Amino acid sequence: MKHALCALALATLPGLANAQAACPVAADLERGIRITFADGGTETYRTAAPGLVAVTGVEPDGTGFLMDLGQGVNLIYWEATESGTPTGDYLRYDYNVLSPTDLPLPRAGKGWQSAATVTTPDGTRDEPQTYGYGPMSSITIGDCAYAMMEIEIAYATDDNYVEMVRYLPELGLSYLVWNHTDGSEPEPVEATGIARAGK
Repeated sequence: MKHALCALALATLPGLANAQAACPVAADLERGIRITFADGGTETYRTAAPGLVAVTGVEPDGTGFLMDLGQGVNLIYWEATESGTPTGDYLRYDYNVLSPTDLPLPRAGKGWQSAATVTTPDGTRDEPQTYGYGPMSSITIGDCAYAMMEIEIAYATDDNYVEMVRYLPELGLSYLVWNHTDGSEPEPVEATGIARAGK
């Protein structure tokens, strides 16, 4: 009882209550959730269709990109933008599913392989992907705490591209932390803030 009263007292502190109320929840994905990164970049996530999350990104240098993520994780589409206008530099992945909702949700400690094909301005090629789902843990972004799973994704490219994303199941989205190819080392970029879009 004493612990419950202490927890209640902490929850009613104005500063703590305000911080918790400001943290995005899954319902906010309809209007948009914005993540800011240590390098100054931002990504805004919105529900585009069942099982599909659309991302609008701005790099630290002001250039941009658009992405579609199946189940908030699997890259379906990426395109570079300049001043908000697509440049024609794009990647489109086909996982041989009828709908993004047919893609698997990450399961802690498990994995998934896909015989994906990718289409670029240069044509279409096979590019299988291998997903390694880490254990569930937690992360604090700014003042907001969430359950989190790290996912390592290996793409069958000539330079052995690998990336690590952090999946936030409570929000249904993931964001990139690092990537590398043969001859390069990962350079992690941490998320430093999260908010409802427009806030």
